[in-house]
Amino acid sequence: MNRKYFRIVLFTLVLLYGVVVSKGGSPSQGGLSEDVEPLELPKILRSREEFIPYLKKRGIRVDPPSACTGNEDISREVRAYQSTVDTIVRLATEGAFKGKTFHDVAEYVDTFGHRITGSESLEKSIDYIEEILRQNGATNVQSEEVGVADWRRGQEIATMLTPREKSLAILGLGQTIGTSILGITADAAVFSSYEDLMANLSSVEGKIAVLNYGGPADDPLGVTDNGYKELANAGARAALYKSATTFSIYSPHARRANLYYDGVTPEIPIAYITLEDADLLTRISERGERIRIYLNMQNINRNSTSRNLFADIRGKEKPEEFVLFSGHTDSWDVGQGIQDDAVGVLLAVEAFKVLKSLNLIPRRTLRFAFWTAEEYGFWGSAQYIKDHSQEFGNLSAVLEADYSCLASTGLVYYGVPELACILEEVINLVGSATTGLLAMAKKMSTDLDNFVPLNIPTISLLGDDGRYFWYHHTEADAITAGSVNSTELDRCLALWTSTAYIIADLQNKVTRMTE
Repeated sequence: MNRKYFRIVLFTLVLLYGVVVSKGGSPSQGGLSEDVEPLELPKILRSREEFIPYLKKRGIRVDPPSACTGNEDISREVRAYQSTVDTIVRLATEGAFKGKTFHDVAEYVDTFGHRITGSESLEKSIDYIEEILRQNGATNVQSEEVGVADWRRGQEIATMLTPREKSLAILGLGQTIGTSILGITADAAVFSSYEDLMANLSSVEGKIAVLNYGGPADDPLGVTDNGYKELANAGARAALYKSATTFSIYSPHARRANLYYDGVTPEIPIAYITLEDADLLTRISERGERIRIYLNMQNINRNSTSRNLFADIRGKEKPEEFVLFSGHTDSWDVGQGIQDDAVGVLLAVEAFKVLKSLNLIPRRTLRFAFWTAEEYGFWGSAQYIKDHSQEFGNLSAVLEADYSCLASTGLVYYGVPELACILEEVINLVGSATTGLLAMAKKMSTDLDNFVPLNIPTISLLGDDGRYFWYHHTEADAITAGSVNSTELDRCLALWTSTAYIIADLQNKVTRMTE
C-alpha cells in the first residue's frame, strides 16, 4: 500500500476509534458510567417538534395548523393574494433583491458600528435610513424627538484575587452606577439559585454578590426572583449576575440595569459575567475556598435626545387607516447590533423598496416606524403612543422585526383567532420561503409589548433558530460566519414583505381583542 494512503487509513481508524470510545467505550473500560448525565449541547433548531419546547420557555405558544376553522371568509380573502405573494417571493429570493438585504445590512453596520442610545453613531444611522427612504419615494417622512438616556461605558475591570489571580470578563448593564475611582475589593458571596440567596442572605453584607442563576423555569433570560432587591438591601456592594444567555464562548452580555433596579434603593453596581466564570466561582465556593474580587466600573450617565423616524406608503383607498411596520435603530455598545436590530431596520427598508418596485400600493397606509431607545425599555414607542394615541382608532396592526433573522422561522402574533387565520394563510402562500411556524405570545420583550395593553393586534417576525441568544447583546452580534446568512435574509424579506402588504391591503382592519 502506498505510504501516503496508509497514513490516511490509519488516521481515519484512529478517529473512528475515538468516536466509538466516546459513545460506548472500549470493552476493557466499559464506556461512560451509566449515571453520568449526558451533556446537552446547544443546537440549531430545524423541526416544529424542536421549536415547541424552546419557544415555550420564552412564553411563546406554537399554534396548531388549524387557525382558520370558523374563519373561512377571511381565509379565502387571503388565499386570493397567491399571485402577488409569488411575485414578492421570486423578487426577494431569485430576482433583483436576491442578496440585497445582506449587502445593505452589512454596509449599514460596517458604516455605523454599534448604535447605543445617545450616541452620534445612532443619530447618523437614522439620517442614513431617512435619506434612503426619501430617495426611494417615501411620503410623509418625519422625525419626532424622544428624551433618552445617554449612558457611556468607561473602564470595566474585574479580577479574582484569591484563591488565584484571574481576569473576569464583564459588561456593566446599561445605566448601572459605577464604583468609586478606586474600585471595590471585597470577598465574594456566591449563590447558585434564588432560594440559595434567600437562605444565606445574611452572608452578603459588605461582599460582592455572584449570582449563578437566571430566571424561573430554567429560563436564563427571566428576571423574576433575581434577588437584586434583597441583596442590595442586605448590604451587598455589587452584583455580578451570570449572563442572560443559553450558550457562551466566554462572552459576557449587555442588558439594561433597570430590569433589576426597578425603583429599588440603594442602587449598587451591576454587571454580567460569562457562564464560564459564573460556574468557576461556584465550584470554588462549593469547595469552601475564600474568593476575593477586585471590581472597578466607570461610566457616565446623563440625559439626551434622540428621535423616532417615520415614512409612509400612502394607502390608495383608506389612507387615514394605517399599519405600523417597524424595527428599532438603537443597539447596545458591543458588536455591531446586527441581529438586534439592524436586520429588523433593513428588512423594513428593503420591504419598502420591494413594494415600490412592484408598484404595490395597499388599501390603507403602510407607515414605516423606526423606534429609538428600545434597549432601555421601549422608550421610543412609548413616546409615540403618548403623542399619537388619538389616532389609534385607525390603526389596524403593529408589526416589528426584532427577533433576528438567523432563519425564516415564522410569525408570532397577539390577537384574535381571525388574525391567526390571516397569518396562517400568509405562511401557506409564502411556502418554502419560511419554516412555517405560527405562534402566539402576549409578551415579546420588544416594542410590541407597549401596544398589547391597548388591544392593538401585534405581529412579530420570528427569525430565531435556537441561536439568537448566543449572539444577543454580545461582541459576537456582528457580521460573522454562521450568524448572518444571505439566503435566510432573502426568505425573511419575502415572508415579512408579504405579511405587511396583505395586512395593510385587506378589506377590513384586523379585529381587536375587545371587538
